[in-house]
Amino acid sequence: MVGAVELDGLGQLPVLSVSYGEPEGLPEVIEADTIYIVSALAAQAIRAHRPDIAEHFMVVSDPVRDEEGRIAGARALGRI
Repeated sequence: MVGAVELDGLGQLPVLSVSYGEPEGLPEVIEADTIYIVSALAAQAIRAHRPDIAEHFMVVSDPVRDEEGRIAGARALGRI
């Protein structure tokens, strides 16, 4: 625990320090013209632990949603 926050009507909630380990299952060979679309969490872990290959891993940005609010596509990709 690194601290606590006070929430009206709920009292104090602990604030924990969160960190993620080295990503697993990455390709052994990455071609220069290849990109991988991954979750933001995976992209953050790759950036932290494998900055040498992080430019090849992108996240969905500017999502397009269907009538029910579900992500159906994206207008762009992003780097973390």
